Amino acid sequence: MKKQLLTLALSALTFSSFGMIRIVDNNGNNPKNYTSLQLALDDAVSGDTIYLKGSPYSYGDVTINTRVTLVGQGIDLLQLETNPSSKVAKCGDITLGKKYVDYTEITGVHFQNLILTNNINLININRCSINTLSVENPSFPFFINNSKFNNNIINNIGNLNFSNTEFCNNIIGSVYTLNNQNSSSSTVFKNNYIHQFAFPNYMIMSNNYIFALDLDNQSNVLNNNVVQYDRYKKLPINNINTDVDFNLEFFNSQNLFNGSSVTTSTNLHLKPKALGLKAGSDGKDVGIYGGTYPWSDFTGSTYPNTMYPTNSYINKMDLKTYSVPLNNELKLDLNVKSAK
Repeated sequence: MKKQLLTLALSALTFSSFGMIRIVDNNGNNPKNYTSLQLALDDAVSGDTIYLKGSPYSYGDVTINTRVTLVGQGIDLLQLETNPSSKVAKCGDITLGKKYVDYTEITGVHFQNLILTNNINLININRCSINTLSVENPSFPFFINNSKFNNNIINNIGNLNFSNTEFCNNIIGSVYTLNNQNSSSSTVFKNNYIHQFAFPNYMIMSNNYIFALDLDNQSNVLNNNVVQYDRYKKLPINNINTDVDFNLEFFNSQNLFNGSSVTTSTNLHLKPKALGLKAGSDGKDVGIYGGTYPWSDFTGSTYPNTMYPTNSYINKMDLKTYSVPLNNELKLDLNVKSAK
């Protein structure tokens, strides 16, 4: 596992750092740092960046009411399974509030639920572990518009509306009754592993590996998907219905979802003769190891049989200055571990 010394120019961790930098750490003794994530969010103004350091303690439920970039220390799911008190950036529920949260970005955070209280535009959720995407009140059909969800682990997405939103290279437990705005808007599911996908409407779905699909209408566009169970037998001919044991396709995939959480004992690499191997529209594998944002291969001896590597995470932060005037330079060194 390589160690890299990165500056703020690191594209994977840097988004729109034109406001103040705020550090949150509830497991340290630096009096300049916030110990409460909610307090840091309450103090934040539009464009601020908040770094959330790893901790054995949860930062609790929080509400975001302004545009921020929230960067967690990262997720090592194997550590969480073997040692729940490991230092990971953990939260309870993250609620996107009723004020101006468009352009909010969250990366490297392990949290319970992402809750909507209004229509949301232009959010970017990347390399997070999320239990559920949901709305505060199911009676209100809020929309997520023009947004991206890439490289996440999401256990459940249900009864939500989307427009022009991208889901790429995610591991998703179940998707139920997902609606696009109309036939002219484009919400894309591409190169995901989806355990169960039920009743999508006006979705574009390509290069996904889907364990069970309930497709009861023809309002979706499906290309190059591999499906094991097609309940209504409406899968278009330019897709593959395997009707075979998934373990003939993957290396040890039968225990992918254990209850409501993903297990690290599975391996989502396709076998040499799997139907989805190099079958994507771009010549790459169908599933999370293909597409635009592929999961990295990990061959380290620490994780001999896991399906994916640890997300990149911050293991040391040397902050030269605490606050930065608008448009001035922040002097920050990050020591980051990654799988490549």
